[in-house]
Amino acid sequence: MNELRERPDFLNLMFIEFVEFRSEYIPLLYERIFPRGLEVVQGFVERQNGLRSIPTDVMLRAFLGLIFSLVISQALLVEQIENIGSEGEISHYVDIFLHGVLEEAQP
Repeated sequence: MNELRERPDFLNLMFIEFVEFRSEYIPLLYERIFPRGLEVVQGFVERQNGLRSIPTDVMLRAFLGLIFSLVISQALLVEQIENIGSEGEISHYVDIFLHGVLEEAQP
């Protein structure tokens, strides 16, 4: 998130890739970047206990989707939402990703 804050031009490049180039280079990016992301997720999975059995590629895409939704909402709503992208907000996103939105079931 800090890297994206420091380089807002990345978001513009992403939109240019989608619109002007019709995602022509996305397969190349996927081929180069996704395996590295899988290594990171696999390392996380190996160090944790109690994780549900979810394929690492699905977990990575879900996390990337979460990050992109946060980045895009920040870019579009920065004037409308106070403290958007704050550490507290990001912590909530991570909490939702790791624990979901439902309270633990009561016995």
